[in-house]
Amino acid sequence: MAYRTLEVTVLSANDLKKACRFSKMDLYVVVFLDGDSAADKHKTPIDRHGGTNPTWNLSVKFTIDELAAQQGRLTLVFHILRRCALGDRLVGEVHAPVKDLLTDADANAAATGSGVGKSAQFVSCQVRKPSGTPKGVLNFSYKFGDGGYSSQQDSRNKNGNGLGRPHWEMIQIYPGFVPMLYAVSFFYWSRFIETESGDRTLLPECPHA
Repeated sequence: MAYRTLEVTVLSANDLKKACRFSKMDLYVVVFLDGDSAADKHKTPIDRHGGTNPTWNLSVKFTIDELAAQQGRLTLVFHILRRCALGDRLVGEVHAPVKDLLTDADANAAATGSGVGKSAQFVSCQVRKPSGTPKGVLNFSYKFGDGGYSSQQDSRNKNGNGLGRPHWEMIQIYPGFVPMLYAVSFFYWSRFIETESGDRTLLPECPHA
């Protein structure tokens, strides 16, 4: 069974539903891999100042089963939540099938002549409220690592994560500290993939499962 890494950076959101009329919105994102029972949920820091246009800039790494991804059994899910004293509330969510992300990354690599995973793909997806109606945009980037690992343990060892730790790791982006991360570039409303050369390819809307 082949595994590969998937690095996702939760960048920001725009024009979200205003959930608080008389107080500020403290928003954060929980991101997880639906379809993988072993995958943990990861939470961004709380944005206390951006209101309906928050910024997080948090990267997480998953190890994915490539066959399960190609069969459409894995979905990257983002839950945008508001911190509340009486219980956190869901503001909106995004569902991005890993199969689509992998297909787009392969197509971009073929079009540009670069290998898969050589450049981060920047995406903006429509956010849907709990009612299912669209409101706002979530901006994130993703990058697949090399494939071909025969087990999750092989993948963890290759990525320096083979000492009993979970098969993911989080890297907080701090101002002025950018090693191993990508230049942050995000788009408003339109949904694009951008290569390091600056070319952009329009993508279909992220389906809402």
